[in-house]
Amino acid sequence: MLSSRRIAEGTGDYFYALDLYDFSFPRYEQIDIRIIMAVSGSDAGDFFVILDGETRVGTAYMLYGRDLVYLYYLAVDPGFRGKGYGSDILAMIKDRNPGCRIALNSEAPDETAANYLQRLDRIRFYEKNGFRDTGIRMPWRGVIFALMTYGGDVSVPELLPVFAKESYYAYKFRRR
Repeated sequence: MLSSRRIAEGTGDYFYALDLYDFSFPRYEQIDIRIIMAVSGSDAGDFFVILDGETRVGTAYMLYGRDLVYLYYLAVDPGFRGKGYGSDILAMIKDRNPGCRIALNSEAPDETAANYLQRLDRIRFYEKNGFRDTGIRMPWRGVIFALMTYGGDVSVPELLPVFAKESYYAYKFRRR
């Protein structure tokens, strides 16, 4: 059974998460880890290490709205990929947020993209786990993402306050 632990700066979990973050996401998709840490533990969001017993198997960064969870980043450790951990992590997130809709963005299929097949695999993975492609496309940092949801529809206007709350913590962090 999986569990999670909020990541604290300077700990083994933190350095594990940094390495996994750098490995799993291209630089142009990454936000400053210091902003993630400023948000984590606030009313805006959390950054967790995912554990199987005491073994770290992944990380998740989530933002919170009133009845909405936005899964910003989900990464499974490369040594544990293909073993069901991604699905188990999604099930844990669903179980811990009953009555909430869950939204995420996955790179939209684009036949001209170098990682086209990987994009299709990700979309299929989320669909297999109950998410559906809303048909909404969201450009971010030069990439077009497909908005996917679980538990009900989510509109872009509903996401804006969630991102604004994260931006507030980013602003506070930068003012230090």
